[in-house]
Amino acid sequence: MIRWLLAFVLCAFLTATSSLREVGAAVPAVRVLLVGDSTLASRSGYGNALCSRFVPEVSCVNLAKNGRSSRSYREEGSWSQVLQQLAHPDAATTTYVLLQLGHNDQGSSERSTSLDQFTENLAAYVQDVRGAG
Repeated sequence: MIRWLLAFVLCAFLTATSSLREVGAAVPAVRVLLVGDSTLASRSGYGNALCSRFVPEVSCVNLAKNGRSSRSYREEGSWSQVLQQLAHPDAATTTYVLLQLGHNDQGSSERSTSLDQFTENLAAYVQDVRGAG
């Protein structure tokens, strides 16, 4: 009788824990794409430290590049990598894109932009992300 009772309790426990796993599996995973300049880039910025702060269920991809402005990030093809990531999401993934650009837009270098150009560039990034869903 005790064996049957233990077997019943064990089956009930296993059923309950597998139900919890199914409920947990229904919660979509989250992916964060980091887009920016050296302030966010690997080895020079805070992007990797930010990624390490997320719980394991969050995928964090640091796509920031040193020395990029809001214009050069797109012109040099880095933005197309972000768009590829957005075009191929996992079925159960919610994606957030964090943009941090502007440091290299100021000044008088070949990559700098005016305030109007910077505003237009950021608006275009937001439009692309929204267009990707």
